[in-house]
Amino acid sequence: MREFWRSYVWGLGLLLLLPMVSPATAREPVVDATKPEPLGSPGSWLTDQDYPVAANLDGTEGRVGFQLEVGVDGRVVNCIITSSSGSDILDETTCTVIKERARFKTALNKENIPIPGSYNGRVTWRIPQNHALRLADYPKRLHLSFDVDENGVTENCKVMDNVGNATFVAALSRSVNPCEVMMKRNRPSPILDADGNPVKAHVETVTETKITPR
Repeated sequence: MREFWRSYVWGLGLLLLLPMVSPATAREPVVDATKPEPLGSPGSWLTDQDYPVAANLDGTEGRVGFQLEVGVDGRVVNCIITSSSGSDILDETTCTVIKERARFKTALNKENIPIPGSYNGRVTWRIPQNHALRLADYPKRLHLSFDVDENGVTENCKVMDNVGNATFVAALSRSVNPCEVMMKRNRPSPILDADGNPVKAHVETVTETKITPR
């Protein structure tokens, strides 16, 4: 009888212990999905030479918040402005340049498989000061053709020649057409005939800059 109770109590104790063993203890640790990581410093995505011409001439500065959609190959497939600088040209240049230059370590899901992801960042645009001129950047030659109406309004502007991406400032941007700068900042006065009356006219301007060592 004593052996029976001993076996009974032992079996009961085993039954009581079994529910305490959770199946979860046998699972492997859960690994969260990773996010895209920039390859290199995000600070290298934009340089002083990317400052938009129109914004430079207007004295426009600002801070831009953006979100990048990153593909499984680590390249940016889309750029969304999440916080505008208040300047369309600064916002547009931010996305245009970063989409071209930014590269990422691909995001991975829990099974370690590459997946699309997103990256959020900000950039502060400040007008560059004291640009160093390089002889390799010169000569520059800009040839514009445009019409002027009786009120001095510029129309039909075309870039006939642009050697060295020439403009009148050192900070250049591929996304800005020199005609935009001229039409916004250098609008001609009405052109007058011999009697002093405003007339329509066609204008061509050529600006050339050369720098040579002494």
